[in-house]
Amino acid sequence: TFDLNNQDSIALCVAQSQLAKALQVLESVSSSVGAKKVVHTGKVAMIAVFGPHFGERPGVAGVMFSALASAGINILAISTSISSL
Repeated sequence: TFDLNNQDSIALCVAQSQLAKALQVLESVSSSVGAKKVVHTGKVAMIAVFGPHFGERPGVAGVMFSALASAGINILAISTSISSL
């Protein structure tokens, strides 16, 4: 991903039970890849929405994002994957 401070980033999800260890491991290797900091956001959930032909249907993400915004729900990160043959 890319943030407003012109910094690249990698976002990932781990089980809550493994968070402390994951942070420790990532901190230990961060300098070897030139990372400036490792941060986490607590009490969030990863949600996946699956459906056929999303890659062929314009506006799918827009419909979902608008619905969440209307409900006052902020999106912290977005990732997509389009399956191919």
